[in-house]
Amino acid sequence: MAMKWCINCDALFVPHKKESNAQWARRRFCSRRCAQRYLSLRKDSVPKSGPCIECGVRTVGLRDGALCDSCWHKRLYRSQRDRILARNRRWREANPDYWRKPEIVERNRQWQRDHAARMREINNASRRRRRARLAGGAVSEVDATEVYIPILRLDPCAYCGGPAGDIDHIEAVSTGGSHVWHNMTSSCRSCNATKYNASLLTALLRVY
Repeated sequence: MAMKWCINCDALFVPHKKESNAQWARRRFCSRRCAQRYLSLRKDSVPKSGPCIECGVRTVGLRDGALCDSCWHKRLYRSQRDRILARNRRWREANPDYWRKPEIVERNRQWQRDHAARMREINNASRRRRRARLAGGAVSEVDATEVYIPILRLDPCAYCGGPAGDIDHIEAVSTGGSHVWHNMTSSCRSCNATKYNASLLTALLRVY
C-alpha cells in the first residue's frame, strides 16, 4: 500500500478511499487541519533578504531570517538526524521493492552513463573512506575533506618540493590518524612510499 509522511506533523498516512491518483500525487498533508496550520505558519513569516549567516550567499527570502534554503535544510538535518534516519528506515521497510522498479533502475543507470566523471569521483571518495575505516582511522568532515583533496593535488610535494600527485596522511591512519582534511598534505609518490606510516619528523629525517 502506498504511504507518505505529512510535511507538517511527520505522521504516516495512506490514500483516502475517495481520492483519485492525481489528488494523491499532489497531497502532502495527513489532514486539512495540518495543511491549514502549515499554511498559516508560512503566511505569518515575513521573508527577509540578505547574506546567509553560514555560507554568505545573498538570498531573497531567508529562512528564520538568517539562513538560505540549503543551510537551513543542513541545520534541520543536523538537529533531527536520528528522527530523519528512523523515518527513512521505516519508509524503506514499507517499500522494499521501490528501488528495484525497472524505470528507477534504468533512470539511475542513465544518470551514471551521463555523468561518468562524477561517478568516478564518488567511487574514488568511497574507496578512500573505506580504506581509512579498514585501517582503523576515523573518518570525519567528509564534505570538507572531499573538496580539499583536489586542491591538494595541485600543490607541490610537501616533503621535497617536487611535483605532487598523491595525497598523504600526515599522521598515518594505520597508526591512529584520521581521514580528515587537516590531516592531509600533498606528496609525490616517492616521498609517500618513503614516509609510509612513519611520523612527520621521522619522514623529514629520511627525506633530508
